[in-house]
Amino acid sequence: MNARGIRFGLALCATLGLALGLAMVAKAADQPISAIKLIIKIAASGKEKLVFVSKDPGFLFPPLGSNDDPANGSPGGAIIDLLTRDGGNATFTVPPGESAAPGWKVKDGVVDLYKYINKDAPAGPVPCKVVVYKDTKVIKVVCKETGVPLSGQLNDVVLRITTGTTRNCARFDSVTILQDEPGKFIAKGAVASSLTDCASGPPTTVTTTTTSSSTSTSTSSTTTTSTSTSSTTSTSTSTSSTTSTSLATTTSSSSSSTTSTSTSSSTTTSLPTGTRLVFTTVAGGGVCGEARTGGSGGTILKTLGCGGLSIGGGDSTVPEGPTPANAPTQFNTACAAGSCTVTARTSAQTGSNNNCSDTGCVFGPFLSIANGGLSTCVRNTFSAPASGTLNGLLGAFSGSIPLSSTVTVTGNNAQPCPPCTSGGVPVNGAGTCPSYAANPAAACTGINVDGDTYNCLPSGVGLAPFGVNLTPISTGTAFDSDGAGSFCPGQDATAPGKNGCFGCDGTADGPPCPADVGVCDYFEVRGADAGLMSPGPHTGRLASAFCIPATTNGLIDGAADLPGPGATTLPGTLQLFP
Repeated sequence: MNARGIRFGLALCATLGLALGLAMVAKAADQPISAIKLIIKIAASGKEKLVFVSKDPGFLFPPLGSNDDPANGSPGGAIIDLLTRDGGNATFTVPPGESAAPGWKVKDGVVDLYKYINKDAPAGPVPCKVVVYKDTKVIKVVCKETGVPLSGQLNDVVLRITTGTTRNCARFDSVTILQDEPGKFIAKGAVASSLTDCASGPPTTVTTTTTSSSTSTSTSSTTTTSTSTSSTTSTSTSTSSTTSTSLATTTSSSSSSTTSTSTSSSTTTSLPTGTRLVFTTVAGGGVCGEARTGGSGGTILKTLGCGGLSIGGGDSTVPEGPTPANAPTQFNTACAAGSCTVTARTSAQTGSNNNCSDTGCVFGPFLSIANGGLSTCVRNTFSAPASGTLNGLLGAFSGSIPLSSTVTVTGNNAQPCPPCTSGGVPVNGAGTCPSYAANPAAACTGINVDGDTYNCLPSGVGLAPFGVNLTPISTGTAFDSDGAGSFCPGQDATAPGKNGCFGCDGTADGPPCPADVGVCDYFEVRGADAGLMSPGPHTGRLASAFCIPATTNGLIDGAADLPGPGATTLPGTLQLFP
């Protein structure tokens, strides 16, 4: 048996021994570590860079062949969290897989090594170019995106890397920071003792200064004056005369003055507040979930992307599609002690029907779902007011977004929804609708590089609206589980190929489920908290697992295997406004 096999066997025996002897529940093993440097930069040209290097020999190295193995473990991959005190948070999810770039290289030798290489960064599965784990030697991360806007100071930063149940983290606090300004953060010499564990980011605190001053002055003055005179005169045959005069003067004066000034610094928790919450989507990338067979710890059938939309049962042929970036949605908030109640914001309050959250408001631009000749364009509107809560200290959101979906079958696989164009090319900005739109040549505005727009109407066969309820939708983990693979009302768990999720029915019948070796009976998608909601935008991610009813169109219902489950993650920024 080679070294990798021996280590795997030992790891397996140790795991079984712990499970049988202690009946332990698996939880993350945390290791705060020292680090050499952290560089986060956005150049004037827009070029971004994130570099992290640690040479702490005590970091937790995931054993080769174990579940924590980022290349071949379960679930595999690595999650890199950048957690800042005042500049928002970011998450990069590096997918698993031992392969040529992009992918993990594994070295089983005197010094074991994992190395993820993505030469196409920031494009590809994740914006990170290199991630290195070298046993007892180094952890290194190089990304071509920062994930945070760097519009102001960050003040305190924690970088955390998770592989399975193993977490290493380093904190760059004020004593390590060399530069902290818009567009640039450079820190060196992080010490492990600045963190107790890897469960959270920097302390959510601010420093306040109190100055007291006292002045005392005392003055006393005493003056004493005394005068006496005596005179004697006698006359006889002889005459004598005596005159006596005495003068005494005493003056006493004292003065004292005392001035004292004391300055003290105290650390207090900053309690976020605001009357308006704005969530704006950003482009996706990386892995944010899985579909499995065998429950939450079972075999991964397919990974679910960050910023992706997955729909339908086990016989669905619809591939996962991206959700549009740069789409804002506004909510009203009422905050007290850092906790905010979230309610719907009307079009009258926002000034537009495209960014509000009340009944009839549009939720994002037209949404393209490519599926060959059955490609569709979907318009989602609020069927009832949005609601929810926001923990301002953690940036944790949980709420309800009830929608009504109107589907148009366009059959345009390349562009299911007509984009805003200029010179026939999708444009991020002002343009006109293309000839195949229902309103050709109409003025429009593209909100991203794909030309996604609220203005260009799809042309094709329209279906009756149906409800899709993103409830709950949160920054936590959303999941659904069913032993028979029947997740939604009306989904047929008995007919072959009808149970399961997202094309995973165990029949290995198509690319929507690359590892279709069992019926999907569990899926999850993971959100991400945004961190302390101090002024400015903070990076987070919403996640929802939901049901999609039948559309009444037999072709669409057959292609997407509806009714059936749906799952989506929405990377974006959350920002509280006064």
